[in-house]
Amino acid sequence: MISYSYLATGDEWEFSGPDGAPVRVRMTSRLHTNSGDTCRADALDAQGVILPPDFLVAADLRRGSLVELLPGYKGREFGIYAVYPPRQHLPVKTRRLVDCLVSEFRTPAWRDSSHPTQTGPV
Repeated sequence: MISYSYLATGDEWEFSGPDGAPVRVRMTSRLHTNSGDTCRADALDAQGVILPPDFLVAADLRRGSLVELLPGYKGREFGIYAVYPPRQHLPVKTRRLVDCLVSEFRTPAWRDSSHPTQTGPV
């Protein structure tokens, strides 16, 4: 196992199982790194299993360079937030930015509909 040291849950991976029930797995890593790119490179070099964000490995999954191990399980999802001061009338440029973010991240470009990626272990 290769772990990302900034993962909030540490060496415990959290999933939603096929039935939607939460699953927690405590694991022992042979490598801890603070770089998602290092996790990916080591997985591509067959050095261990990683729990990556889908945007980091989507192309590798589509190419077959990496294989999803638990396709019925889904990792935690993290939101993207636009934070701005409360105002009765939001400036137009702020409203446009928020609308753009909502549009672009509703279905992120790295998710290809012909091969939906999960955020499970790879």
